[in-house]
Amino acid sequence: MATRFDMMRKGGVDANLVYWQDGQCLDTPNRKENPYRQDTCFVRAPVHQVVQGLEVTLVLPDILLFNNLGWTVDSFKIDVDDGLGWRWV
Repeated sequence: MATRFDMMRKGGVDANLVYWQDGQCLDTPNRKENPYRQDTCFVRAPVHQVVQGLEVTLVLPDILLFNNLGWTVDSFKIDVDDGLGWRWV
C-alpha cells in the first residue's frame, strides 16, 4: 500500500494558522501560511511460507496493491530464501 495524505505540520496551532472551537479544528481566516503538509505512507507485509517441491507459483492479486499516487507496479523484488538473494519478478 502506498498512499499520500495531508497532515498538520508541527507548529500550525502555535503559529495561529488553525484554531480549536467547540471541539473542532478550523482554518484561521486569511492565514499567511499553509498549516498542512503532504506525506506518503508506504506499507508492505512480508509473507513466509514453506513450500515442498521444486515448482512454486506466486500470485499477487490486484486487490492487494493500493496507491493513490498514480504509481504503476510492473515488477517487484522477491527473495525466496534459496540462497540467490533478491531478484526482480
